Amino acid sequence: MEILVTLIDRDLNVRTGALTLAEILSQLKGSATPRAVAQTTTWLASGDVRLISTVERSGETAYELAHERIIPAVLSLAGQTLEAAVKANRLLERRVNEWL
Repeated sequence: MEILVTLIDRDLNVRTGALTLAEILSQLKGSATPRAVAQTTTWLASGDVRLISTVERSGETAYELAHERIIPAVLSLAGQTLEAAVKANRLLERRVNEWL
């Protein structure tokens, strides 16, 4: 869950963009070993799971969240709640889409 949360920009409630393993490790601040992070990101990007996708960036493999629609579920499972303004914006967006 921590890896998925690092791939989310909490201020804007969007994907952070592609991060390399080194960047993910630096954001985790020692809460996981490099081997565990490598194994977990490989599993999260595997064809069976596909919660994150791989991107080639400057000859390195980087990882990003597969889709922004899973952000609320990831944050909910991680025990982090959305702010009231974000909830209101999502409700407004849903109602507008229903109206359209």
